[in-house]
Amino acid sequence: MRREQPDWQVAVTSPALARHGLGDEADVVLLRDTYPLARSLAAFDAAVSAAGYNSVHELLGARVPTLLVPGLALGADDQLGRAEGAADLGAALVARPDDPTALEGGVTRLLRAATREDLAAACAALPAPTGAAEAAQALGALAA
Repeated sequence: MRREQPDWQVAVTSPALARHGLGDEADVVLLRDTYPLARSLAAFDAAVSAAGYNSVHELLGARVPTLLVPGLALGADDQLGRAEGAADLGAALVARPDDPTALEGGVTRLLRAATREDLAAACAALPAPTGAAEAAQALGALAA
């Protein structure tokens, strides 16, 4: 990545419960306990993310060009289906975590300005979320 985008700053999120580390890599910013990340997404030009429910909806809603890397053994959470659904809409790229070639290709595509522009445009064309309004109407109807 550094060869293609030498001016980019890489940031990695790390929740308090994470059991991994990056070591002492000077060119990586570690964002600890940054939750919700949605408040900071305007600062990002692109993202590589798991395909969890919140992550996908926050990243696509913020129009952040994203490569989704779904968890494959998460029981009822169908991250692969969610990631492939977003990719089918042109709103994200997807690469399986067990396919290093796809991961490398996805990152390479994400580094291209035209790809990021296309992804952001597809995200902008997604329908506006209406779940909160629908839930409020349902609750109001129940209360009446």
